[in-house]
Amino acid sequence: MSGNNPKNEPVRLKLADKSERRRKLLFGVLVSCLLTCLVFAAIEFRYPYFFTTDDNADWYTSEYAYVIRTVLRGEFPLYSFTQFCGQRLFANGQCGVLNPFIYIAGLMSHLLFGDYRAIIEFLAILMMIAGAIGAYLLLERLGACQAAAIAGAVAWNFNAYNIWVGNSWILVIMTTGVLPFIYYGSLRFCEKPSFANCLWAILPKVFLFYIGHPQFFFYAALYDCLFIGSYVFLKNKGTRVASFFKIVGQYVLIYIAVVILILPQLVPLYKLIGMTSQKGALDFKEFAIESDSLLMGAVWPFTVTKYRIHAVDPFIGYPLILCVIGGLYTLPFLLTSKKEKLLKHKDLMLNMAAVVPGCIIAFLSNYSEAFQHVLYALPFINRFHYLHRNNLYLTSLSVIFAAMACTFLWRTWFVSGEDKKPVSASASRIAGTVFVLLEAVNMALLFSMMQQWSRGPMYKLEDGYDFEYTSMFKEDRYVCLGYKFNVMQDEYIKRDIAHCLRYNMASYYGISNVSGYYGVYTTDTLGRKLTFFKKVQRFTGDIWNPYDGFVEEMRGQSVRWYVVNPGAAEDFVPFLEDEGMTKVHEDAYGIVYRDPDSEPLAFDSKGNKISLEQGDVNYLKLNTGSDFTGGTITLNYSSDSNLHCFIDGNEVPITADDDYWQMTIECPAGAHEIYIRYIDREFTACLIVTGAFVILSVALFLIFKHSIKRNEPGKGKAMDEKNKTLNEIFDKCSENYRAIHTENIGKVSGADSDYFSEYKIREILDRYPETPAKWLDLGCGDGLTAVFVRKYFPKTEYHGLDISVNSIEKANKRGLEGPLFHLYDGEKIPFEDNTFDVVFMACVMHHISPGQREGILNEIRRVLKVDGKLIVFEHNTYNPVTRKLVNDCIFDNDAILVNQKEFGLLLKKTGYKNIKRRYTIFFPRKKAFGWLLPLEKHLSWCMFGGQYYYVAVK
Repeated sequence: MSGNNPKNEPVRLKLADKSERRRKLLFGVLVSCLLTCLVFAAIEFRYPYFFTTDDNADWYTSEYAYVIRTVLRGEFPLYSFTQFCGQRLFANGQCGVLNPFIYIAGLMSHLLFGDYRAIIEFLAILMMIAGAIGAYLLLERLGACQAAAIAGAVAWNFNAYNIWVGNSWILVIMTTGVLPFIYYGSLRFCEKPSFANCLWAILPKVFLFYIGHPQFFFYAALYDCLFIGSYVFLKNKGTRVASFFKIVGQYVLIYIAVVILILPQLVPLYKLIGMTSQKGALDFKEFAIESDSLLMGAVWPFTVTKYRIHAVDPFIGYPLILCVIGGLYTLPFLLTSKKEKLLKHKDLMLNMAAVVPGCIIAFLSNYSEAFQHVLYALPFINRFHYLHRNNLYLTSLSVIFAAMACTFLWRTWFVSGEDKKPVSASASRIAGTVFVLLEAVNMALLFSMMQQWSRGPMYKLEDGYDFEYTSMFKEDRYVCLGYKFNVMQDEYIKRDIAHCLRYNMASYYGISNVSGYYGVYTTDTLGRKLTFFKKVQRFTGDIWNPYDGFVEEMRGQSVRWYVVNPGAAEDFVPFLEDEGMTKVHEDAYGIVYRDPDSEPLAFDSKGNKISLEQGDVNYLKLNTGSDFTGGTITLNYSSDSNLHCFIDGNEVPITADDDYWQMTIECPAGAHEIYIRYIDREFTACLIVTGAFVILSVALFLIFKHSIKRNEPGKGKAMDEKNKTLNEIFDKCSENYRAIHTENIGKVSGADSDYFSEYKIREILDRYPETPAKWLDLGCGDGLTAVFVRKYFPKTEYHGLDISVNSIEKANKRGLEGPLFHLYDGEKIPFEDNTFDVVFMACVMHHISPGQREGILNEIRRVLKVDGKLIVFEHNTYNPVTRKLVNDCIFDNDAILVNQKEFGLLLKKTGYKNIKRRYTIFFPRKKAFGWLLPLEKHLSWCMFGGQYYYVAVK
């Protein structure tokens, strides 16, 4: 029968509204994901392996597969010895060790293709689906209509910058997939900074960093702050400055948490950046590369084929562009003659405007040389090349603006009639569906019909490279000669370049040591004097042009094989043949020479080869025979500060040569088992710090959550007391109130109940030394506060009120002269208006039900004199230790703690002025912490004190 009760009708309507919103949200997310998959399928049908090109083919495919295989073997890939001289693997960041999506994509590729050849394609569609979900959630929360949100979710992924650059660099696709969740999480947090929304604000940022490119993370943080700062400033009329600085303070804490959580990747990655030339400033031309296009993408992406790499502008699809133009075109008309419509959509317009500052910054970063020079002058910025990456953020913000403009246009022109809607509901749905399909078809045709550099199906990774001569390399190193990128013949462009053994990622599949692509990222190796490091091109490991002495250098670094581009044979072959090398293979793609005189990878002081079992990750293993005479063993691997040598389990020092190109160890005679292990103690320390932070945060959350449940009305340990009145509870506890209180707080605080009663009065004296004429202690209990009021304010007339008969009787037994104690009914204060200079409440308000607090404050205000002060001490709801003490205290069983923010608003609502809040009790009162106590008066602003108090004036 309760369902027919009219009082329940608003509840039912509210639940129905929530259910309808969830249904629409689920429908929009599903449609966005479906259309994203269809557009992706159209592109893949036209160009198979669309995203497996350039770096994606030659670098990321192999690296991700290598990482997956290493992890599946139970090893964490910190260092790779399969590279030319060795390199820090995890520290390059982009290998994606901590990115769960690469493992999912790898599993899908392996199940469907038998190996990892399609890992990039699966990674792309997974991140696009994530991007579509995040974009829809973001646009829906900002108020976009469903059709615009769906169209925006599709355009979020398929725009000119995303497709062109992501086609060669999967990090762009992954960043696009995470970015809407960063905006969405920040939006939730700034609207309501709860614990759950705090996680929403933190975790997407953390995940973006673990994808592995600090530049994208840095720019994402910049545009996230611009968006949220603008949003808060625009949406808080009347308190804009205060709200802005409040969210700034909250965001500082958010990013502190983010930094702690990314420490295990940040420290190795930062050290790596510091060890490369990227740490120094780029020249301006390189800094601003690819940022000089003329917005060709807004007209037709890749219009000029010769310069298509420059057409990476914020193209977001013709339908959305038309809606932006339409919305802006009609805005002046609406401003002048349809103001009543505009007022209905004020929030929508503010949400549109919130992305404008970010759009301006991103646009100027790409298209204003003067602004680029300003950025270049900033030392931190000019190390985060390249500026064209701002196009990704210009695109994302443009999609948001376009979707909101579409919604604004739709609602002001078609669905905002006062008496009768100008368009029927059915017509609206049909129009929205046509708009969404038009956007999807536009995107699918645009990118499936355009001319695209696509290599087609990859080689089968598990089998390694299919050239006959690769099987000859085995454990030896090789270098490529004359394979000049961008000037090769068309057949090299059409064929997988990695097949030409140009890149060292071949080392992951059947060839253990290959030159190049990565340089050797250590502080010391950058100081090497080898000409090779000056001649090697773009970390690719090939030598483009011969130079005097290059063969001698290569021999010294154990290079035994040379793969020569047939087109460059005249330049290189004479050098090789003059050194006595013999040709072992020749075809249309490479001429292979073998050098019998190159140094072994490991050898003793007499030049004899030492047996080397080359671990492909984290360690090298060497074995000496029983005939080994002892002495120096040299390894042609780069020295690294994190490499440690163990001979038969005992650590021995490693010595680097002058150029840090080789490392040597001293080994005694006889048979030995030698390990060179990579041990990063800083990484381990960062893991411990981050792990401790996570554990502590979870523990605090559980305590906080438990205390909230504990403080709900009717909940708690003493369930038999829940139906008793407050005066019965305090009557029961009055005889031993102080003993109970001291037992509850003493172990933690190191002080008794009397101390804290006196502490509060001394705090008031320090802040407000003038003597009040009349003092009302509301909730005086057993009258102990009166003792200290008499001590510190001897001329003040004191009155105490309490609802407990036994407590009042005990207070009167103190025999104090002057103080008067009165029984109180909990509602009407038995004094005339304008009686007291101070009304004091010490931890009383949390015993008053939330619904009665406003009435009590009004009653207090009645008995206060003009300019009289209300002083209220309460427990800090943000302090978990305080919450635990409240939970454990029997006479706080009924307590519902008073949130300081809400209480401040309630004071303002009830007419108080000059409201000030301070925090107190930060440190235990034990001797070991005595030297810290004087600092507390300087920490009154800090929200982590054990208690807080408000002083408000009538």
